[in-house]
Amino acid sequence: MRSLKAPIRRLLERSGYNDRFRDSALYGIYLAVVHPRHAALTRRVGTFYGQLLAEAGRGWVFDIGANRGERTRIFSAFADRVVSVEPDAYCQAVLRRRFGRDRRITIVRAGVAELPGVKPFFQFDEDGSGFNTLSAKWVSAQEGRPLRATVEVPITTLDALIAEYGCPTYIKVDVEGSELDVVRGLSTPVPLLSVECILPEFLAESLELLAILHQRFPDSRFNYSVGEAPQALEEREWVSSDAMAGTLRTSQRRFIEMYCRQP
Repeated sequence: MRSLKAPIRRLLERSGYNDRFRDSALYGIYLAVVHPRHAALTRRVGTFYGQLLAEAGRGWVFDIGANRGERTRIFSAFADRVVSVEPDAYCQAVLRRRFGRDRRITIVRAGVAELPGVKPFFQFDEDGSGFNTLSAKWVSAQEGRPLRATVEVPITTLDALIAEYGCPTYIKVDVEGSELDVVRGLSTPVPLLSVECILPEFLAESLELLAILHQRFPDSRFNYSVGEAPQALEEREWVSSDAMAGTLRTSQRRFIEMYCRQP
């Protein structure tokens, strides 16, 4: 029976039934009854993002590195519009099945970097793997995880997305090691930006990213959250770039989410 689970799951995913069920009210009831802890965690994550967006202003959200759309789904509950950006063809199909009928969600098939064009996209062993990346350094750090393919994908920039869709109130960037390249393509201040920091492998890149934000937007203040499912900001008050740099250098966490807020 166990040997049948994986192919059945893949069949359900490709048909779209799995995605539609996970986004349904029935699935929420199922979670609350069968997995109450997971249901409670999901609610806390939603509350966290709801509070962040309430402070930043509902408006637009850019979900950069949307993968299969878990954050897009959460953002769509609180934002007026969501631009969901993802270069992976498999994840694009999932996003279109999940959100293609929702006029408040715009799906963009592209990677995001400093300059527009075309770049190699590295794909690992599973369809839509969360390890897929534009970063060659990230690939070299994945010992024992075989690459399945490398494909060329179109590249846009944050400035280009803003020019096309308008300035968002929140940009979330989670792109497996190429966050610095994404932020280099932003010259427009936004109320709230978050980036994943992978430590210690990408400490130098995270510090450079922080320095760019401080240089371009001197009034920025910073905070951070921990865990794949963030539930709270770790600092009681938003801090300076120097204080945030100290946190990056001393953090024992492998992944933290850094937030940059504009006045």
